[in-house]
Amino acid sequence: MFPDGWICRACWKPNRPSDGRCYVCKTPREQQVAVEAGSLRERTDPTWKKRRRLDANLGLVAAIVSWPMWLSGGLSILTGLFTAFLALISGGWGDPDRNIARLVILILAVVLILTGMLAIFVSRSIRRQARWAYALAIVLYGVPAVVALLVSFPLPADTPAWYGTVETALQWLYLVLAFGAVLLLAASFMGPDDGAIAGGKITGAPS
Repeated sequence: MFPDGWICRACWKPNRPSDGRCYVCKTPREQQVAVEAGSLRERTDPTWKKRRRLDANLGLVAAIVSWPMWLSGGLSILTGLFTAFLALISGGWGDPDRNIARLVILILAVVLILTGMLAIFVSRSIRRQARWAYALAIVLYGVPAVVALLVSFPLPADTPAWYGTVETALQWLYLVLAFGAVLLLAASFMGPDDGAIAGGKITGAPS
């Protein structure tokens, strides 16, 4: 890196302060200013410094929120694969009624696999600080928990006593996970996104 030099934003090569154009790609220096602030090319400026959003400091919360979704996604995929395997190895291929039932089971297995893959994708997106994944986690965790807490469903008389305790614990767990997703989503708007800082002054920030 040359002292007081500049970086060509076309080929990302360093140049001397006196160079009027890049010595590698020959892009004129005056064209370097026509770069969108905060873009990937802008980050090649030596004065660029990353400014993290506040949710980037909440990695433990993101892991707690994303882990149950990742686990349920993995279990859904395994269940779908096992269901499809059982449907394929079962006999009676010459029976039309049985083949229709087999087709329905295979469709259900595919739905389970796709749902599991979607859950894993969302959980990974939460770890990657995607705001849409935070919002989706709020819905997936919050809606079932709120509905279960507000609406009481009658249980059979022979239901074990521990069932109600486990159900209540799961409801509150889902509420805690939903609150964690709300915290992540709110924190993502509390810190600035990446921006270019020159001499302590922000020169540009992406929308």
